[in-house]
Amino acid sequence: MNNPNKQEMSPNFPAQYGYQEMYQQEDEIDLFAVFFALVEQWRWLAGITFIGTLIAVVIALGVPKAYEVEARLAQPTQADIQTINLRGYLGLLDEQGGLTQQALFNQYYARLKSADHFKDFIVKNGWLNKLNSDATASEDQQFAGIYENFSTEVLEPKKPKGAQDDLSPTLLGVKFLSKDEALGVTLVNDYINHTGQDVLKTIAEQGKVLRDLEKEGIEQKIATLRKKVAMDRATKLVELTTAYDIAAAMGIKKPTTLQSFSQTQEERSRLMVSVGSQDQNVSALMGTDYLQNEMKGLRDRANVNSFIEQVPELKKQLADQKTEAEIDAFKNLVVNDPYIKELPDLMSRLTELDQLAFDFNNAQSFRFDKTAMMTGKAKKSNKILIVALGFVLSAMMAVFYVLIMNAYRKRLAES
Repeated sequence: MNNPNKQEMSPNFPAQYGYQEMYQQEDEIDLFAVFFALVEQWRWLAGITFIGTLIAVVIALGVPKAYEVEARLAQPTQADIQTINLRGYLGLLDEQGGLTQQALFNQYYARLKSADHFKDFIVKNGWLNKLNSDATASEDQQFAGIYENFSTEVLEPKKPKGAQDDLSPTLLGVKFLSKDEALGVTLVNDYINHTGQDVLKTIAEQGKVLRDLEKEGIEQKIATLRKKVAMDRATKLVELTTAYDIAAAMGIKKPTTLQSFSQTQEERSRLMVSVGSQDQNVSALMGTDYLQNEMKGLRDRANVNSFIEQVPELKKQLADQKTEAEIDAFKNLVVNDPYIKELPDLMSRLTELDQLAFDFNNAQSFRFDKTAMMTGKAKKSNKILIVALGFVLSAMMAVFYVLIMNAYRKRLAES
């Protein structure tokens, strides 16, 4: 018996294969037809390509020339370092007792590449207007446009591959891309010099602060020592007064000893009990004449005037006192100074600090290896690339336009 289902399905296979074949044939692209359509519409291809290329040429010609201004900077000289250390603040600028060429150049490089420092220079010196920035943009936007054309680089020593941080520089490069070469040269050289002076100014300001702080500390120490010596003097006067009273009571006028004062053991024992073992009581054996002179010397200390004359710092301070009351007060203040052992060293240090001028006018924190200068050579631009890119894009747009128009006409014809 024949299966009716089998007979019904078999006629469908040829139809199915025929449908797929037709679909594949409709999907195929006739390259010859495409090529023929492009050749047929060559005027459109040439015209669109020509117009696009011409626009690219106009754009390329409109790109302004750009000049790369460059300068190279090296470490300051040893004479610069000696000037700074001699006139600056030795011992507080650096742990080794002064700046070194490398340490100063590191400070300079850090300041030179600082975006905030560069912006401060640009804004304060009116470079936003000089460089013809967009006046409608904000200050930050104008600066950003300038800063992207500025760069610093460590030329020597070269950074090893893979290293993230630069090595301490011995040679620096500064570059600036400018439409006006003369203006760019002025900007680079002015900024380099401005940064150098700013570094020295900062060193001087910090040095003055540290100097004043040390002077304040020394002056406080001197004031403390003066109070201590004055207290010691008052204490000594009390001791001498007590000893004088004992000597007067015992009739001791001239310096004597226990042995000469007492001949028998019993008398000597009574004397020891009377005099006691404390220093001020033993001092009574010096006699009233000696003790009286000692007390007079402590009260008067008349040699303060000659002491002031021999100490330049005190002599200068005395000259600053205008009235008699001020002079007497000053003499009373320094009356105990000859008896302060630490005072000469402290006064010497104050003199040393006062002599620091922080005058770095003849010093530099860098030196030019090559100043920025005009060469007249513009940086190679991408004008040829712009024209080539315009040609390629316009040609692609022409082909695309011709194919679209050809397909559109074909559909209109079929309909």
